[in-house]
This record gives sequence, structure tokens and C-alpha cells, in this order.
Amino acid sequence: MGETSVYYVPRNQRHWAGRADDLASDLFHAGIILSHKRVDALMAELNTRNEVPPDCGIEYSFASCGVTDEVEPLPVPHHVYDVSCPSCGEEVVEQVYGVWSAPGLSEIPFSDREVVCPGCKSPIPAGKLRYGEPITFAKVFLWFSDVDHDDWSPDLREIIEKVVGPCDEFWEWST
Repeated sequence: MGETSVYYVPRNQRHWAGRADDLASDLFHAGIILSHKRVDALMAELNTRNEVPPDCGIEYSFASCGVTDEVEPLPVPHHVYDVSCPSCGEEVVEQVYGVWSAPGLSEIPFSDREVVCPGCKSPIPAGKLRYGEPITFAKVFLWFSDVDHDDWSPDLREIIEKVVGPCDEFWEWST
């Protein structure tokens, strides 16, 4: 059985970098409740006053959600399936996962880690490969896991964008 996740990547990465607490708090006040320590504190405050959290007015369901705020950009979505060499078209999925998980490369951003094509032997930075599905590399993004694509409301993105500004949306299916 697989799981579908959706990611929202703010286009203004500089504005939100290092501000995950603010992002989670701002979304909380807009009625989007993320799994985050700042949200836990806000919920505790509401509980002491016997108040209910804000409601965005949209019905949506998911298993977990949160905000990621990293020093180096991560691949979004995290799972890729159709990746090929831009020079010869050879599939390089296995090589991509190899360089993304290599312990000795942690100082090199994911997008700059070189993948050696098994077909033409060309070294290609991961950010320059040909991906079958949209992908980006981002420091800051929101994620919602185990969502039902058919029941997911586009209105949620509108609320998110009112808080964070324009975002790019990425869907992922992982096994």
C-alpha cells in the first residue's frame, strides 16, 4: 500500500528560512494546525483558557503534517521514480538515491551532488537531471502525509498562500 503526500514550497525561501516557528504560528492563526512545537504551545494556551483553536473552514484529512526548515535545500518531493540522464536518456534513479544517501557527501547540497550516468558515464549534478515528475530543492516547505488526492481541497492552498505568499505544490506517491 502506498502513501500520497503533498508539499507546499514557498517561492520566497529567503523570507521564511530560519522562521519555522513563525510560519507554524501564522498558519495556526489561519486555522491550519501543523505538528510543531510552537503549535503545541499555542494549543496549551488555548486549553488553559478553555478556548478552541482557529478553524480554517475546510474539511481535509491527513496522517501527519509539519514544516521543514533546513540549512541546506532538500529534494521536494523526497521520493523520485523517473529520473534520467539529460545527455543519453539512461535511467539514473538508483544512482540518485545513492548520492543522496551517501554519508561522505553531507556537506554538498543535494542538487549539486554528482550522479555518474551508467550509460554515458557523464557526471551530472542531481539538479540538472531529467525528472519525470516536478521536483525542486528547498530549505523551507510544508508537508501533509497520507492525504487522499481526490478529497484534497485546493482551497487549503489558498489559505496557505494568504499566509506564506505564492507557493509551488508538489505531489508524491511513496511505497
